[in-house]
Amino acid sequence: MFALFTCSPLFPPFRISDTISTIMLTSHTLTNVEIAAVLLALIVIVVIVRNFRLKHTVNICSRDLARMHEWNRLILDSAGEGIYGTNTEGTAVFVNPAAAGMLGWDADELLGRNMHDVIHHTKHDGTSYPAEACAIYAAFREGIAYRSEDEILWRKDGSSFRVGLISTPLRDKNGAIIGSVVAFNDISARITSERIIQEQISFSQALNSLAEAIIMNDEQNVILDEMARIVGETLHVDRTLIYDMSFKRRRAIGLSEWMNPDCTDIVATKSTYPLKFFIGGATEMMRTRHWIESHVDAVNPVAVEDGSGVLLHKKMNIQSGLWYPFAFHDCGYYLIALNQVHSRRVWQKEEIAFLDSVVRLVSIAFEKIRLLNERRLSQDNILQARNEWVETFDTINDAITIHDKDFNIIRSNRAAEQLLGIPGQDIIKRKCHESFHCSDCPAEGCPGMQSMETGLPAFMERFEPTLGKYIEVRTVPRFNAENRIIGFLHVVRDITERKQLEEQLRQSQKMEAVGRLAGGIAHDFNNILTAIIGYGSIMQMNMTTAHPLRMHADQIIEAANRAAELTHSLLAFSRKQILNPKPVDLNDIVRGLVKFLTRIMGEDVEIITSAKHEGIIANADRGQIEQVLMNCATNARDAMPNGGIFTIETDTVSLDAEYVRMHGVGKAGAYAVMSVSDNGTGMGEEIRKHLFEPFFTTKEIGKGTGLGLSIIYGIIRQHNGFINVHSEPGRGTTFKIYLPIEQSVIERTTASAVPASPPGGTETILLAEDDDTVRELSRTVLTASGYTVITAMDGEDAISKFTEHKGDIKLVILDMIMPKKTGKQAYDELRSMKPGIRVLFVSGYTADMIHRDGMLIQDIDLISKPVSPTELLKKVRNVLDKGDDVKPGN
Repeated sequence: MFALFTCSPLFPPFRISDTISTIMLTSHTLTNVEIAAVLLALIVIVVIVRNFRLKHTVNICSRDLARMHEWNRLILDSAGEGIYGTNTEGTAVFVNPAAAGMLGWDADELLGRNMHDVIHHTKHDGTSYPAEACAIYAAFREGIAYRSEDEILWRKDGSSFRVGLISTPLRDKNGAIIGSVVAFNDISARITSERIIQEQISFSQALNSLAEAIIMNDEQNVILDEMARIVGETLHVDRTLIYDMSFKRRRAIGLSEWMNPDCTDIVATKSTYPLKFFIGGATEMMRTRHWIESHVDAVNPVAVEDGSGVLLHKKMNIQSGLWYPFAFHDCGYYLIALNQVHSRRVWQKEEIAFLDSVVRLVSIAFEKIRLLNERRLSQDNILQARNEWVETFDTINDAITIHDKDFNIIRSNRAAEQLLGIPGQDIIKRKCHESFHCSDCPAEGCPGMQSMETGLPAFMERFEPTLGKYIEVRTVPRFNAENRIIGFLHVVRDITERKQLEEQLRQSQKMEAVGRLAGGIAHDFNNILTAIIGYGSIMQMNMTTAHPLRMHADQIIEAANRAAELTHSLLAFSRKQILNPKPVDLNDIVRGLVKFLTRIMGEDVEIITSAKHEGIIANADRGQIEQVLMNCATNARDAMPNGGIFTIETDTVSLDAEYVRMHGVGKAGAYAVMSVSDNGTGMGEEIRKHLFEPFFTTKEIGKGTGLGLSIIYGIIRQHNGFINVHSEPGRGTTFKIYLPIEQSVIERTTASAVPASPPGGTETILLAEDDDTVRELSRTVLTASGYTVITAMDGEDAISKFTEHKGDIKLVILDMIMPKKTGKQAYDELRSMKPGIRVLFVSGYTADMIHRDGMLIQDIDLISKPVSPTELLKKVRNVLDKGDDVKPGN
C-alpha cells in the first residue's frame, strides 16, 4: 500500500512519506483496524482527486474539439465559393451558404438529396446528363480531382447558370474514398463580359472598316454596298437590304443587297415595293418634310421578332427583321432592313447600338458627299461640309492625323489628342515620328513612308514603348488635283486589349498544340519502329548466336528500342501520358533520361547524377516521373542563363509518425527520394509560397505558362507522394520529391536476347492496318505462326472483308486510326454484326490522345506501337484464349 501512495501521480512522494511517517509514529496509540481505516480513506481521496482531474481533462478536450468544429463551420460559411460535399452515392452531406444562395435553395433542403439529380442533370446544350456519365463523379469513382469551366448548374426556380468547378475526392483517415467535395463559382458574368468584349472589338473593327471605305469613296452606291456587307457580316444575318423610301413615288426602291454565303437557298430580292407592304412604323410616321424636320431626333429602329403579321415579311418569307431609317432627304429617307429567313431572332441592344453608330456614320458621310457635290454652288455649303467632315473626323474612335510629305502633322482628331496626351494645337507643330515614337526619324517599316513611295495603303502593328501600348497603324496616301502625292492619312488604333486576349489564347493553346504535334509524330514514328523491330526480330529468330550477322541484327533491335524510348521521352515532355503506375527503378529512369536532358540543357550546364542505393523501387508511372524531371530541368535551365550544375540524386529515407505530424505530409513509412538541384538564381520566400499555384510564373509574357510546377505537384500527389522546395536568392534551388517505396521486384529482360516463340494457332484473323509496311509485317508474322490472315487497308475495307468471311473470322485486329472509318467506328459496326467477336486494337498514338478524341473503349484489348512480333503473337494468343465469355461492348 505504501507503494500505491508513492507511485500515485496525485500525491508527491515527499507528502505521502510524511503521511506514512505520521501514521507510523502514532501507531502505538492506534489499533490495526484504525490504521487500515486511515489508509483506506487516503486511497478514496486519491481516487476522487484522480477522477476529478480526468474529468477536467475530458472537458478541455471536448471544448477544443467543439471549437475546432466551430472554426470549420465558420470557414465554410464565410467562403465566397459555393461548396458542397457528397457521399459516394452523390447524396449531399453538407452545403455551405454560398452554394445554397447561388442555387436558390436553403441548405437544409439540399441535405440528403442527390445533387446530380437536383442541380446537374442537364448539359449546357439542354440534353440529359446521366449520372453515370457525370464527370464530377470521377472524384470518388477514380480518386482524381476534376476541374471544368464548362458546366451548367440548375437553380430551384428552374433557371441555370454557367460555373467553373473543381470536384475533389474526399478520403477518410485510412485513405479510402468516402465521397467528394465540389467547389464552384458562377462564371456567367465573366462569360457575358468576354462575349461583350469580343462583340465590341468586332463592332469597332467593322465601324473602322466602314470609315475607311467612306474616306476612300465619294459614291453613295459604293458606300451603301459596303454598309450592307459590313453590317450583314458583323451581325451574322441572313440578308441585308437597303431601300430608298420615296414619299414622292410611294415606293420602297431597292438600292443594295447582301446575302449570307451560307444561305444558298435565298433568292435575290432587291426590288421595288409599295410602302403599304411595310409596317406603319416605317411608313405613316414620316409623310412630309415638316414631320421629318420636327421628328428626326425621335426616329427609332423598328425590331420585328415575329414577322408573321407583316405583308412584306409574308411575301419574302422573313421570320424576323430589324428596320432602321437614316439619311433623310427631301423626298424621304433611306432604310436598312436586316432579315432572318430561317429562324426568329431577338435583337440585342448592343446590336441596335452598333447599327445606330453605322447609320449615323453613313448619314454624316452622305451629308458630306452632298455638300461636296454642291461646293461650286455655294461657299457656305463648302464650309458646312467641312464642319460635318470635322464632326465625322472627331467622332471616330481611332487616333487620326493628316500629314504632309515631310511627315508634319497638319490636322488631328480628338482621339489622337487623347492617345498622345497632347493638345491639338501642340500636335500639329510636330512630325509624325516625334509624336508617336519620340524619335528623330521614322520607325523601321514606317507605313507612312511606304504609302508615299507606293501610292497604296500600308499597315503595321507594333508595341510602342513611349505610349506603353500595342498599336495598329494604317496609312492612306493623299493626292492633289493633279494626282500627285501630297502626304498621307495616319490612323492609329489601340489594340492593347486585343493583344492581351490573343496572348491569353496563345498561352492556353500552346500546350495543346505541342501535345498534338508529339502525338502525330509518335503515330508515324511508331509505325516505322514497328517495321524495324518486327523485321529485325524475324532476322534474330532465324539466326543462331554464332551467325556472322547476328550482332548486326542485335544492334538494329537495340537502336530501335532506344528510338522508342526517345519517343516516350518526347511524349512525357509534352504531358501526353495517362497515369499507369507499376514498379520501376528510379535509378533506371534517371539514367535513361540523362542523354535527353543533356540535349535540352545545353553544353554550358553540367549534369551530375548520384545513386546512394541500387534498386530504389517505387510504384510509379515512368512517363509521368520523366515529365517531372523534364519540368524541373526546364526550370533549372532558365535559372542558370550563364550555365551551371544540375544534379539529380536518388536515396531512401524512413519517415516516422512525428515527422508526418509536424510537416502535415504523406504517411509514415519508407520513401524513395529524388533530389533535383541547380546552382542558379534561386528564389525568395514570397515566390516560393506561390510556386505550385497554376498559372503563377515570374517569367515574362511568352516564356512561360505557369503550369510546369503545378503539374509536377499534381503528378507527385497522384503517386501518393509529396514535394519540398529549398531555395535562397543567389544560392540555387533544390526540389526533394518523395515517393512511397514499392517492395515488388522488377522483371528485367535482356534486349538482345531472342525471346522464346509463343505458341501459334490455326484460327482465321482479320487484320486491318492502313500502313502497307506494318500490314505486310503483321501478316507475315501471323501467317508464319499458322494463322490464316485476311488483310484490309482501311475501316471500310475491314467491314467489307468481315461481311464476306464472318463465319470464319475468330479475331479482328484493328488499327485505331485509319482512313474512311476509324478503328472505333469499324468496331461498332462489327459488334452489331457479331456481338461476341474478339477484337485487338493497335495504335501508334498515346492512350491520352485516343481517350481525348472519344475513341478509347473501356475494357478492350489494346497494344501500343512499336510492337515486336513476339509481343504481337503473345497478345493474339492471349485474346483468342480468353474463352467465349466476351460480352458485347467489352
